[in-house]
Amino acid sequence: MSFREIKAFVRRARIDSVIYKLRAMGFKSISVIAVDGVGSFVNPSDDRLSPKYVMNFSRVYKIELACRDEDEDEIVRLIGREAHSGEAGDGMIFVSDVERAVKIRTGREGPDVVERPTMSDKE
Repeated sequence: MSFREIKAFVRRARIDSVIYKLRAMGFKSISVIAVDGVGSFVNPSDDRLSPKYVMNFSRVYKIELACRDEDEDEIVRLIGREAHSGEAGDGMIFVSDVERAVKIRTGREGPDVVERPTMSDKE
């Protein structure tokens, strides 16, 4: 069984909706990190000048989660739908292969390490 890691950069105004919907789908282990987007990633309605970056930047959020292959498309569609505003700076989604997953506490590896939503989670 193979796994995917999904990373998404989402604007501030959309992060709550994305996380809420992912949790409603049954995905509970999600990392959310506040980051500063620079360059073409800047949201024109939220950009600020920064002496730190010597350019414009926008505060965005990075979402990271691991999933099984069969959940990848549904997650990408959900993030794309919930994060979309139609404006520049809506964000990006990246999907990568995960070769190995190990639970630190138990040392267990394999398919059981990555959570899988149950049907009751999706209802």
